[in-house]
Amino acid sequence: MNLSDVQFFNTINFSLEQYLQVTADLQSESWFEDTTQGIFIMIFSLLVVVGFTGNLLMCCVIIRKHVKSRQNLFILNLAVSDIFTCVFSIPFTAVRLLTKNWPLGDIMCKLVPTLQAVYVFVSTFTVLGIAIDRYYAIVQCTSRSSKKSNLIYAFPTLWMISFALALPMFISHGVETVEVIPDHQIHLHFCMENWRSQSFRQFYAVLILIIQFGLPLIVVGGLHILICKFMCLRLRLQPACFSNSQRKQPRSVMRHRKNVILLTAASLSFVVTWLPWAIINLLADVNYKIFEGVDFLLLHTITHAFAMLSVCINPLVYGWFNTAIRRGIEIMIFQKNYGLEQSTRFTTVGTDRKSSKV
Repeated sequence: MNLSDVQFFNTINFSLEQYLQVTADLQSESWFEDTTQGIFIMIFSLLVVVGFTGNLLMCCVIIRKHVKSRQNLFILNLAVSDIFTCVFSIPFTAVRLLTKNWPLGDIMCKLVPTLQAVYVFVSTFTVLGIAIDRYYAIVQCTSRSSKKSNLIYAFPTLWMISFALALPMFISHGVETVEVIPDHQIHLHFCMENWRSQSFRQFYAVLILIIQFGLPLIVVGGLHILICKFMCLRLRLQPACFSNSQRKQPRSVMRHRKNVILLTAASLSFVVTWLPWAIINLLADVNYKIFEGVDFLLLHTITHAFAMLSVCINPLVYGWFNTAIRRGIEIMIFQKNYGLEQSTRFTTVGTDRKSSKV
């Protein structure tokens, strides 16, 4: 929200009827009607619960079940980012989107959009990391010889770069106290962007769009083409570095194909969920008049909630297409029942054996 969007009240001379109507509207804490407000609260609550549970399960599987391949470590990094988003971003973003008066102070006003931007950058760079890692594993055949310890330095670097890129969000946001109706002591506290330079604001919006969508499209798309070409050649030629056995070639090709499908699904889910929100924000930064006659707050809230859906989709995508993680989840969910069944079966067998000896 921009300061100019709420200061328009200062230029209006209110009649008594208009004044009473505006005062009544301001007494409501929400921008939306009760039904719409309730729907959004339910949606954001589901995003938090489902996203947190799914990503926590992913982390437990990767850490406890010892499926710590390089690719799974990237997935672990993304799951940690999703958990932080569910805990520190989505609930406070909902407060900012749904309420007229910001009650959480200036620091939280700066942190909430900053952490959201960090999540976007971390997710983007993680998807890029998975794509590059899969390229070297499939085409360059370096997955088994590469060291996981290199990622110890890669992940902190990735997070630091993300925080650096999100720093303008921290600087530009703040709480603005607006005298909605002059000389009537009616004030509201808004958490909003207040850029000193409109040109820099537009530049930053374009930069985010390029990093979030342009860079992944070029890098992931290019690597996809190279991987597909390599796999087509492998179907015709003798395996170069995986095995000399012809029987293992179809299995390795199938494994590489699953990796390509995983990367494609992850990239598409990220783009599909975040692109509408990014485009709307870019258009609003360039020319807000485009949305005249449109309920921009409603449109912005819908696309924002749709973008946050990515924290729920990621565990489904990576859990379904990654065989090791999927098996780990199945074991964690069913291990109690399985252990109880095995214990009962062995107890019964032992009793039968003792009875036969007697």
